[in-house]
Amino acid sequence: MLSSGLPDVAYTIEGVHGWIELKVIHPGGKIFFERFQLPWFSQRLKPAKGKGLWILATDNNALFLYAAGEVLKAPRERVARWTVVKTSDLTSTVMGLKPWPWKQVHEALVYGPNGS
Repeated sequence: MLSSGLPDVAYTIEGVHGWIELKVIHPGGKIFFERFQLPWFSQRLKPAKGKGLWILATDNNALFLYAAGEVLKAPRERVARWTVVKTSDLTSTVMGLKPWPWKQVHEALVYGPNGS
């Protein structure tokens, strides 16, 4: 383990480096985060200027890519040892049904949540 809360995937695409946390969306549109995951993103958001920090989530029917800053702004609730964020409180950068929209995900990872 390198750091508490470290995301699942580190990437470099076209010279752009970033981090992606992979999640499953549970019934009721809930995404469960472990204790250190959101604080990890929070500590890196400002130095990263909001870029390269992502949550990639699926409910098995759709794929959603959320900018970490969007997730950090959302209301949270505690459920046992988890921090829970509802998808209804989020706006995704990319959303798509199967077949997954990998081209859109690639573009967002390279150009950021606003295409910049």
